Amino acid sequence: MWDVFTPAVVAKLRRVKTPSPALSCRLRVLAADGLGPDHSLRAYKSAWEVYLLAAFVCGLFGGDHGTDLRARLTGIDDDNFRSALNECLAAWYLAGPLKLRIEPRPEGRSDHPLEFALKLPEGDIKVEVKSPFRPITSHFWWGDDADLLERALQDANKQFQSVDRNLLVVVPCLRVPIFEVGCRWPIERAFIGETVIRIPIDTRTGGPAGPERLAFKESGRFTKSWPSGTVSKPRFTRVGAALFLNEYVDGNEIKHRALIVHNPNALVPLPRDPWLGIPEFYNDGNRWLWSDASERG
Repeated sequence: MWDVFTPAVVAKLRRVKTPSPALSCRLRVLAADGLGPDHSLRAYKSAWEVYLLAAFVCGLFGGDHGTDLRARLTGIDDDNFRSALNECLAAWYLAGPLKLRIEPRPEGRSDHPLEFALKLPEGDIKVEVKSPFRPITSHFWWGDDADLLERALQDANKQFQSVDRNLLVVVPCLRVPIFEVGCRWPIERAFIGETVIRIPIDTRTGGPAGPERLAFKESGRFTKSWPSGTVSKPRFTRVGAALFLNEYVDGNEIKHRALIVHNPNALVPLPRDPWLGIPEFYNDGNRWLWSDASERG
């Protein structure tokens, strides 16, 4: 970690005259020694050490792209820091808990370098990491931030090649805590669809022809079809699945959660085995549901 955040780097960050709240927090984490009252700072510092070590081991700090990763981690731009750290987090999660072998910086569409490739016996999986962020403020707001998740998918779909197996990793920081059971509707709405109320209409009277009922409308980016000539086709087919990662403080340590949504219209679907045990939003033949919610009955 101190190979990246050298004393000179930390001193440079401390000289910023009007640091943002995020930069001030970054400096507090880097200075945490375990003796202060806020143990979460030390917990985050330990987690960052693990993420950066994984990134070094996986080769993400090599070459020109490694220079860029280092610059984003040590610069004053909060968005750049967040995206760079989340790339390291994703590398750690895929190489550590999931025990997948990583190769850095494969080529994507139009020679666009992606984050890394997962090396599997049956073929590589190309990976792009996105970090949608919307801060909580004191101003009135409404919505569920599904638009940011959709934008992450749209951007990644442009970067992937259609002949590859592709995985989008999303590390979101949103206003809605989307990882808890019962709070995942932004993911559902952005990628698959949403529950709607349907009322049959009597065309003769214009009134209801029967009782209203709940139904699931497949209107998300993975399932919706758009007109294409004389037929309708799904558009976001280069992404085989979206893997969502989250970190949270539990006592004196940082723990992690993951969710996954496979694309039923993917040009090249992803294998299922690497993600076993991760809650999945899937169709059991009758309805869309989360695998961990169904297990709870």
